[in-house]
Amino acid sequence: MITYHWKNVHIEITETRVLQRHEDRYGTGRDISVRNVEVGIWFWKYYVNGLTRLAFIKSVLQAFLHNRMGDIPAEDFVIEFLRLKRTQKNGKQFVKFELCGIDGSVDKEEYFNYQEVVMLDIALGKAVNFLSP
Repeated sequence: MITYHWKNVHIEITETRVLQRHEDRYGTGRDISVRNVEVGIWFWKYYVNGLTRLAFIKSVLQAFLHNRMGDIPAEDFVIEFLRLKRTQKNGKQFVKFELCGIDGSVDKEEYFNYQEVVMLDIALGKAVNFLSP
């Protein structure tokens, strides 16, 4: 099991392997290893799963990183109740994660600096890699 926890972001990757015995019609047996991977990511209490959502969040973080977080437009990237945006605070660039309510109001927010975005990007990369067969 791999876990990552930083500033209200929690990633948990669990992999289990089970040996299954298969026999052909002649009684010749073969053991096959079946791999089961579960990846879960929580932003506060909002649960994100699935390769599409994880890849979307990772691609947004990559856009922030490749543009040094200051050269991209300040548009919001939204995935359901989670909003990511570039913002400036005290003269420094941050990625702001916002958890929004049903009406669009901000319930919770967290600021990630460049180093923290790199850390989160690495952890999300691990999670996406574990989902591949």
